[in-house]
Order: sequence, then structure tokens, then C-alpha cells
Amino acid sequence: MVRVEFFHTSDPRMVTLWGMGMGVGVFFAGMLKLWFWMEMNKNAVIREVKRVELQVAVLAKEMRAGQA
Repeated sequence: MVRVEFFHTSDPRMVTLWGMGMGVGVFFAGMLKLWFWMEMNKNAVIREVKRVELQVAVLAKEMRAGQA
């Protein structure tokens, strides 16, 4: 069982320190989540660009075959 020290201390200094520690932890978790989201979005964009490049290559090949 996890015991949250923030709720079990009566010293105002310790309450402040535990609260700031939790706040910093939540901040870093949020930034890590945001970074992972941006990486997944970047990979999705790259995948779509490659798909368009393939479609353009196929279309160019068909156009060359039609002119010959």
C-alpha cells in the first residue's frame, strides 16, 4: 500500500516540499507525454508523405507509359 506523505505530515514546510515535489513530478510526466505525442505525430506525417510520393511515382510512370 502506498502512503502519501503529503497527507500525513503536519509541518507546513514539509507539506510545501511534498506538494512541490508532486507538482514537479506531474509537470515532468506531462512534458514526457507531450514529447511522445509529438514524436507519434511526426511519424504519422512522414508516413503520409511517403504514401503521396508513391502515388506520384505511380502516376508519373503511367503518364510516361501513355505517351510512348
